[in-house]
Amino acid sequence: MVVTKSATRPGKPYKEFPLFPHPNGQWAKKIQGKPWYFGKWENPDAALQRYLDEINDIQAGRDPRRTGIELVSDTISVVDMLNMYLTSMDRKQAAGEISARHFGDCKRSCKVVADHFGRNVRVPALRATDFSALRKAFPSTWGATKVGMEIQRMRTAFRWAAESELIPALPNFGPDFRKPPKRVIRIEKQERQAKHGTLDFTAPELRTLVDSSNGWMTACILPGVNSGFGASDCGRLRVNNIDMATGWYDLARRKTGIPRRCWMWPETRAAIHDAMMQRPLAVNDDDEALCFLTSHGKPVWWESAAGNKCDNVGNARNAKVFYVRALKPPK
Repeated sequence: MVVTKSATRPGKPYKEFPLFPHPNGQWAKKIQGKPWYFGKWENPDAALQRYLDEINDIQAGRDPRRTGIELVSDTISVVDMLNMYLTSMDRKQAAGEISARHFGDCKRSCKVVADHFGRNVRVPALRATDFSALRKAFPSTWGATKVGMEIQRMRTAFRWAAESELIPALPNFGPDFRKPPKRVIRIEKQERQAKHGTLDFTAPELRTLVDSSNGWMTACILPGVNSGFGASDCGRLRVNNIDMATGWYDLARRKTGIPRRCWMWPETRAAIHDAMMQRPLAVNDDDEALCFLTSHGKPVWWESAAGNKCDNVGNARNAKVFYVRALKPPK
């Protein structure tokens, strides 16, 4: 991750100097409860002169930087702000506060913003029309749910910058740069289901799905039907997560930490037991306690710290789904 400023801040040129060195690399002063930035550390004289030129307007409640069309060259740029935000998110990922997948999503969202605005645009110069143009630049292939998630992540980056006092205030996003209404999302979902069908399975289809599978794939399908397990739940399932005698599964959700306890059917436990008896030795010792391993001795689902993911469960499951949907009705 690129860090734009050194962690070592300079001292004041002299004791009476009215500004302080802000971590974003500028001389700053808090005026009427709001932070103002006046120039880079490298040029305290220019920062002082700008402070003297603007202090009267600021104290009078006027913003001298909203007049004219010239951009302020020494306020933080969009790219620098996003780099600082991602550095903070990277630390949260290392501390286990966010997942690698979420961090990867944030990086991709920030790249969309940076590519659209460019390297030289300053955050305080952004207006509602700029964010409206960013929204219009989204790919047409993005659905309403995808658009909503992207806008939420982008707004969060600017909110973090405002709360960190890297920018004077939260930008005016305007009426267009908001998550799509729930009504639009519902309509889009209905249209998608009408075109591709629902993901609901009948009892005969589920039996066909189980009968056409074998090994660890069968043992992954049953917890999905039994307890709503997803691919990552199956990939992380360990021997000590299930009491095979009583059938109770007890493990908090990885993302939220919310406790989750459910009862596994006898046939689900039997399938898991059979898969464990057939699994090969794990390539890595840390994976030896996993219930499911591929024929190569690796987890059936994994995600790296860099956000890379391998989903053998999803790939095999999707193939089986198409197989079931393609079955002809029994004569």
